Amino acid sequence: MPVPESVERQDVVIAGGGHVGLTLALALRRAAPGMSVTVVDATPAGAVPDGRVYAIAAAGRRMLEQL
Repeated sequence: MPVPESVERQDVVIAGGGHVGLTLALALRRAAPGMSVTVVDATPAGAVPDGRVYAIAAAGRRMLEQL
């Protein structure tokens, strides 16, 4: 399958749009605003979200609040 040109020309491509992938994308954009960052995920757009509950440790919460 060919890769779209818009993805071929990114500084960073993150595989996975879960908590870790999206947090990494946000942190990279804040650290380097000129950097092009793309997140790709296997889940189709508009899919029903996963209903599982996530637990976040206090240190992780502080990090997310800083972002």
